Amino acid sequence: MLAMNIMESNLDLSFVIASTILRKKYNLQQKIFNFEKKIMLQRIQSLFLIGYVIAILGCCLIFPIDFDLDSKEIKGLVSNLPYLFILLGLISIFLFSKRKVQIILNNILLFSSIGHEILVLNEIYIQFETQQQFFILRFTLALGSWLMLIFANKYIKKDEALIRSLDRLR
Repeated sequence: MLAMNIMESNLDLSFVIASTILRKKYNLQQKIFNFEKKIMLQRIQSLFLIGYVIAILGCCLIFPIDFDLDSKEIKGLVSNLPYLFILLGLISIFLFSKRKVQIILNNILLFSSIGHEILVLNEIYIQFETQQQFFILRFTLALGSWLMLIFANKYIKKDEALIRSLDRLR
């Protein structure tokens, strides 16, 4: 009798432990699923935005520019501007549910990135003869990043049109 009570209590205890483990495992799987839903890296525009971030990171890490500006504050701001572009690009990836805001942010990124590259071109124009290879590679990366932003906006607009058409059908 005592042995039977011990076995029943062991079974109850093992059942409680097993159900707790399964519940924790389910919660972990649910959290992973929710995290994947929040990132949505499978969207083509997210991949283009990741490509933009990588291209800008390559521009500022592989080909840094030393600006000859008078003010240290302005020089620091202009030198760190690509890092701001990277941060805004990463923020844009996570704004997938707010497509209009994402398009506006991408347009701001595009035009400010073009302005920054014009400033860079002005800065290295004097040294063009000695750093021609450097100039061509950096500009190619910048051009690629702009194209990725343009394509990301194109696919975001397609998503927006698809969502609107589905809303009309309801």
